[in-house]
Amino acid sequence: MSKVFGSAARGAAMREQGAEDDIEVLTIETTDETRDVKFRYPGTGQMAYLALAMASDEGDLVQAGQLINFVANMIVDDEDVRFFRRSILEFDSGFELEDVQDLVEELLTRWGGDRPTQSSAASSPQRQATGKRSTGGARAKAAASSRSTSR
Repeated sequence: MSKVFGSAARGAAMREQGAEDDIEVLTIETTDETRDVKFRYPGTGQMAYLALAMASDEGDLVQAGQLINFVANMIVDDEDVRFFRRSILEFDSGFELEDVQDLVEELLTRWGGDRPTQSSAASSPQRQATGKRSTGGARAKAAASSRSTSR
C-alpha cells in the first residue's frame, strides 16, 4: 500500500470540530458595495505560497497576481470571491492593490494572534537600579588604550 500525502482527512476532522473558529471576517468596501467577507485560516502550504510570493523577485505584476490569488483562495464563499475579483478589476471601484496589501497585512496579524496590546514599556514598571552603576565601558576603554600604548 502506498503512502498518501495531504491533509484532507485531517482537515475534515478539524472542520467538524470548529469550523467557525477558523474564520476571520473583514469588511471590504467599494464605491458601490460594502461586504463582510469571511476568510479561512491558511494551511502551511498556503502560508509557504504567500511567503514565496512576497519574497519573489519576478516583478511587481507577478507578485500582485500571486497576492490576489492567495486572498481569493482564502475567501470562504464563492460569491465573495467574485465580488473581490470584480472589485479589483473595475476601474472605478475604489478598491486597489494597496487595499489588497492592507487586507493581507490585517489577516496575517489576526492569523498570527497579534492583537493590539500595551507596549512592554507601558505594561511593566521600569526597572529600578539596585546598586552601583557598571563601569564595564570605562574598563573596556582603559584596556583598549593600554593595548594601543603597550606596543
